[in-house]
Amino acid sequence: MLGFFRRIIRSRFGAIFALLFLGAIAFAFVAGDLQKSATSSLGQGSGDAVEVGDASLPTTEVQSRVQRVFDANRRERADLTIGQFLSAGGLTEVVGQLIDGLALTEFAKQNDMRVSKKLVDAEIAAIPAFQDATGKFSQQQFADLLKRERILEKDLRDDVAGQIIQRQIVSPAGAGAKTPQGMILPYASMLLEKRAGTVAVLPSLAFLPKDKPSETAIKAYYAANADRFSLPEQRRMRFAVIDAARLAASTTPNEVEVAQYFKGHAGKYAASETRTVRQLILPSESAAKALVGKIGPSLTLDQAARQAGLATTTIGPVTRPAFGGQVGEAAMAPVFGAAKGALVGPVRTGLGWALFSVTDITATPARTIESARPEIVKALTEEKTKQALTALSDKIDGQIGDGATFDEVVKSNGLTVTETPALTREGRMVMAPDKAPDAALAPVIAAGYTMDQGDDPQVVPLIPDQKLALVSLAQIVPAGPPALAQIRPAVERGWAVQQGATKAKAAADAVRKKVAAGTPLAAALAAVGVPLPPPERIGAQRSQLGQQGQQVPEAMVALFSMVKGKSRMLTLPQDQGFAILHLDEIVPGNAAGNAQVLTATGQGLVSVLAQEYSRQFQVAIRAAVGVKRNEAALARVESDLRKGGDQQ
Repeated sequence: MLGFFRRIIRSRFGAIFALLFLGAIAFAFVAGDLQKSATSSLGQGSGDAVEVGDASLPTTEVQSRVQRVFDANRRERADLTIGQFLSAGGLTEVVGQLIDGLALTEFAKQNDMRVSKKLVDAEIAAIPAFQDATGKFSQQQFADLLKRERILEKDLRDDVAGQIIQRQIVSPAGAGAKTPQGMILPYASMLLEKRAGTVAVLPSLAFLPKDKPSETAIKAYYAANADRFSLPEQRRMRFAVIDAARLAASTTPNEVEVAQYFKGHAGKYAASETRTVRQLILPSESAAKALVGKIGPSLTLDQAARQAGLATTTIGPVTRPAFGGQVGEAAMAPVFGAAKGALVGPVRTGLGWALFSVTDITATPARTIESARPEIVKALTEEKTKQALTALSDKIDGQIGDGATFDEVVKSNGLTVTETPALTREGRMVMAPDKAPDAALAPVIAAGYTMDQGDDPQVVPLIPDQKLALVSLAQIVPAGPPALAQIRPAVERGWAVQQGATKAKAAADAVRKKVAAGTPLAAALAAVGVPLPPPERIGAQRSQLGQQGQQVPEAMVALFSMVKGKSRMLTLPQDQGFAILHLDEIVPGNAAGNAQVLTATGQGLVSVLAQEYSRQFQVAIRAAVGVKRNEAALARVESDLRKGGDQQ
């Protein structure tokens, strides 16, 4: 999860990219009000969370930025809560990146470094969201986007300038990094090292208490572990369907309209003819005539062309006007006047001298109004329905614009109201997560999640040109822990598992001590006195860890950080229990002579060293400009964010 908002903040244009690609309205390094001079000390009730050189980072700005980055994360994970985000280090990450940005700006000021307006303009013009359909920068699109997202142009320019400074100052620190030859073989050999061990799991479920918890214990447990039971944001939407079927009386065409349509589309129903033609283009009239002389009863145009090392192309089926527009007026009359199989030409065209062979003729007789009636009625009905729906939608929009409420619009238009249950952004009910979302409600849900409580209702399409829906937001159920009574069974299970985890930890610690004293792992487990899963053998080569982006099990990571013959106790997540890991065997790797591994290791180390050099230079810049953190203020920010999340 932290990797996600690292990418948001560290991206080339900070959260502008998050805005463009993730819909987040957050800047990572907008300077603006962050660069005001510090006028009070951190220790005297200041509103600043951090001082960086002569600049300061107000607590209000920290809280705002963290909230925005959290909101961006929640667009990716609807079930994410602010508590989970903060517990995973969200505040620390955001503050750290904001400090880095301010430190770079201050360092640049101290060393008289400037970024030209022309360079900033070029960077902004390269942002896809500010470009029109032709890929060129659009000033109108730029202004409209900033206005819509409430972003000041100055703030954007400051942010872009800061990112340019970062590239110019920090990035070169890692340029040209080289891996010393003496480092490559040891590290490459480490990748080939193999380890094997034994892991035994002591699950919390094996130690569950037999007695039910007291009310005090349950309340205390829930208060301390509310984040575990938090639910994603849910919303209830009220909507009324506007179906084209109710407009049938006004959308059925009459005889006059049918006759007018038939007359207005006379060309469509008149007799027509299409032809399929083979075409051969030659560079001169003489060459075309020479080829014509070779074509007789035994050769077709296509065969004669192949013998001459040429190739024909097929045109059609095509009508006479379309053929004339494609090939030219000069060829249209002779080709459409020839019989099937006839050879036409040479005819001069825009591409050269052409020969044509008519390979197929399809004649369509004229249609009467009676034969075309079903088709005409269908077309007119669709057109009139679309117009009627548009008119009704415009009428409803006008009523809303005049201040009419959802209920008033429904009543005046004779609509029927339906209310959805509380649904997540994906359309699921949290109490029935396995039930598939109703695809038909997707437009209603999407509209509901763009609205705030009290906003005007919206008209949204359900089925284009067939159904509309008038949508109103009925209720927002904020993300967070629900009332204890709603999920008491789950909380009781959680309490029991936690109690079991406490006993499992004590048992695991006893097993670890016995194994350290020389007792075989199986014997130490048997002495626990409760049924436990049998120990399992695990092993791998170091290079296999994390291959193909897979998450590496904690036991496997620990296996490669232990001393042979030693044991380690591991904590399983979510109070699931504990594990005892014993390292049985180490087989050293030897990459000598393995050119592929040596080369890959050398290249990998270059990247690591470059990143480390850049990071260390950033740390040095922090030290040079001076950073003072107000930990008490940051703690208040975290507390306020957690409280705000509970009240959302």
